[in-house]
Amino acid sequence: MSVYDEVLRRDIYRLRLFGFDYFNTIVDIGAHHGTFSLLARAINPNARIVSFEPSPRTFKVFDRNTAGWRIQKYMVGLGNGSEGYINPTNKSDRAVVNYNQGNQSHIKVKMITFDELMKIAKPQGTSMLKVDCEGGETYIIGNENKLNKFNYIAIEVHYHHGIRKLLGVPDKNFWEEWAKDYAQNFNANVETDLRSRDGMIWIMKNG
Repeated sequence: MSVYDEVLRRDIYRLRLFGFDYFNTIVDIGAHHGTFSLLARAINPNARIVSFEPSPRTFKVFDRNTAGWRIQKYMVGLGNGSEGYINPTNKSDRAVVNYNQGNQSHIKVKMITFDELMKIAKPQGTSMLKVDCEGGETYIIGNENKLNKFNYIAIEVHYHHGIRKLLGVPDKNFWEEWAKDYAQNFNANVETDLRSRDGMIWIMKNG
């Protein structure tokens, strides 16, 4: 299924559930070609939108697609703060960042921690966080207090066999428990859909 179908037709991040110009800040981790950031701007014309995409090839398309749309763009990804690598032979534009270089042909990309990312994003007012970074969502774990700064969060979690073998990411049972714990610890309304090879977690802050 294409990114455009996920974002525009199915609205998997549920952005259209909110009113026009609802959010003051929107943070997009894993911006890809900019489909979500552009939709967010169209619905929230006055919001500050901050987007992150580590792949140089993908970022080039993203930057071109969003030119003039008042989106703050950073060619970095969510990780552990050390350099990551992308296999250039992977023709998919949904780049998976690995911390094992493999060989000299792999493309080096900049990865920052969630704490560093938050210092850039600086969410203010009514805020939303969208996360879709091909396994990089693992690095939100342990940062729940910072996540709670957002009013609404939509996370795509990846746990299919291929990505678990490559990156060692948690399985869907982990994410199910993580979502339950988050709901209890932060008194949040949390929904999950973890039935397919990738899943979704939606978090709405109460109050």
